[in-house]
Amino acid sequence: DGARLAATVSSGSIYTSADSGASWTEDTTAGARSWVSIAMSADGQRLAAVEGSKGTGSCDVQGSLWMSSDAGASWTEQAGLGSRCWRGVAMSADGTTVAVVPNEGSIWVSTDYGSGWTETRDPSSGDDDYMYMTYDWQAVAVSSDGTKLAAVTGDYSMASVWTSYDSGVTWSQDTGSGYWHSLLGVAMSADGNTMAVVDSNNGPYTSSEGGYSWNSANNYMDDDMNSQDWQAIAMSADGSTMVAVATAGSYSEGGVYLSTDSGANWNRAVFGSGASQNLVDVAVAASGSRLSAVANGGQVWISADTGASWATEPPAGLTPAPTVVMAPVPTPAPALTMTPAPIAQPAPTITPQIEDDSTIRTAVAAWLSDATAAEATYGHISTWDTSGVMDMAFLF
Repeated sequence: DGARLAATVSSGSIYTSADSGASWTEDTTAGARSWVSIAMSADGQRLAAVEGSKGTGSCDVQGSLWMSSDAGASWTEQAGLGSRCWRGVAMSADGTTVAVVPNEGSIWVSTDYGSGWTETRDPSSGDDDYMYMTYDWQAVAVSSDGTKLAAVTGDYSMASVWTSYDSGVTWSQDTGSGYWHSLLGVAMSADGNTMAVVDSNNGPYTSSEGGYSWNSANNYMDDDMNSQDWQAIAMSADGSTMVAVATAGSYSEGGVYLSTDSGANWNRAVFGSGASQNLVDVAVAASGSRLSAVANGGQVWISADTGASWATEPPAGLTPAPTVVMAPVPTPAPALTMTPAPIAQPAPTITPQIEDDSTIRTAVAAWLSDATAAEATYGHISTWDTSGVMDMAFLF
């Protein structure tokens, strides 16, 4: 709903807000790092952030993927993925599925909140490792249920959108008929049917068919889209609201470009004495009414009216996110004191009191009268020692 926000600072910290950006909390767990991308679950409780760098080409910034399950209060390094130059990270609505892309190498996917990770196979062949092909991955997007994924490459000769409909097991490629120059951002609706990418030189492209076909925003806008230095794109859960940002340059004006009809029409917004011309990333709440964008230099700009107005603080009256109530850490059960089982002892042996002709007759008479009582005295009749008895006539 836009109440919870998260932002990263390159060579700085992770910051989170629970009141739509009115106040921010700096994380001290993960520390200052070369953060490049951050993702959040729908309820704001789960976050993932990666170290790396933006842009195409080689990268000399190596780092880790970090995750939080308490709205950013604490972070855990995913050391198992190793140190890489990460480019982008995304997650499903409930945070179960997380996808992360490096500048070169494999797409990594987790379907259990980051507990375990799978290195996807080479999208171009389906069954080979990433050994003979290098992909300059730039960004990744995940549908609400985590089954649909889209990743974009920025290499000039290989700029493509790769899509998966089985949580990253298999992939298909779309090169945009060769008209893409360098794709830097990708966004997806909750159901994954509506997608949008942004080309660094050619602007936004949209798809209403899950990436099967694409339409260029150049067909609908009055501005010269080829003159912009495009950076990022985002959309609402239903795909109707889209926002793309571009920075100003020698031949580009920069600004925020907004569409409220799934990319059919776009309008440019300029605000903050030119701050809107220096934006590098953008996010859209599921409803599409709340937008946030970050400027190169540290400012976070917020809109609570679908982009009609922007400010560095939210308007009064917005409902803050509920306070995170963390479940208490369970008290470990006391250590079990193992008492060894008693060693079974054999029953005491009764030594038969039968030695001669006299005692044998007394024992037999007792046995015939009360066998139980006789057994207690003489033992069972089958165990009697009769080796000393010479006369057994008429015993029974």
